[in-house]
Amino acid sequence: PQEQLDDLKMRLSMRKPINGGILSDDPWENGMNPLYLEEILSYWENSYDWRREEGYINDNLSPHKTVIDGLDIFYLHVKPPAVSSTTSHEKSI
Repeated sequence: PQEQLDDLKMRLSMRKPINGGILSDDPWENGMNPLYLEEILSYWENSYDWRREEGYINDNLSPHKTVIDGLDIFYLHVKPPAVSSTTSHEKSI
């Protein structure tokens, strides 16, 4: 529903900025790289087209819904393309 997207946009716009937090030379050593996380959050807030992606999923990927412990769980059942019976790691005899 649109109200959920509006709420998400509002929460993203009200987030506290992520400044620093990198404790070593490797920004991934202690978990999520905070600068990369800020990039992702900014993308979701300003550039990601939620409705376009929702349309793509609904039109192309056959979404399903089930209920587990009272929660609505949405999922995609996507079959991989068919592969030949001989895989690249098998050797011919």
